[in-house]
Amino acid sequence: MSDLVADQSCRQDVLLPFIGEEITRVSFDYAVSLLFLNGIELRIEAPFSIYDADAVVTVDPEGEPLLAGVALRLSRRVVQDAAVTVTGVLEIAVSGDLVVRVPPSKKYESWDMSGPHGVMVVSIPGGELAVWSDVSWRKKWHFGRATRRLMARSSF
Repeated sequence: MSDLVADQSCRQDVLLPFIGEEITRVSFDYAVSLLFLNGIELRIEAPFSIYDADAVVTVDPEGEPLLAGVALRLSRRVVQDAAVTVTGVLEIAVSGDLVVRVPPSKKYESWDMSGPHGVMVVSIPGGELAVWSDVSWRKKWHFGRATRRLMARSSF
């Protein structure tokens, strides 16, 4: 993971089944949505940052659509690592040395992740997470090696 969460503990109970997956689509409405090769969709509804070696760019999904276009840099990249901190920050490291950082919102859901077999994780106001999953989905769904390691540590 990047140095951004080096001083914060990461939650061990959150399965992020897009580690090792390619981002196949980036789409925009009043959120920025990332679709992964394995069918998982991550929808970011609050302002978030994209870090690279030279700069930090803040994207507001409800702001000017042309300004959110910087998120297109995430398309066709592979997720190398991801974590949710104990304070509710979602952080995703992708190929090309880019890091996406989504802080929690005090009033709104900042992000949600959904996919096949009833899997859903929602960052609710304040940074807590609401999780829905059908336990049988793990047996039916193929993940990359990094995700299987996370599943072994996951409690759900």
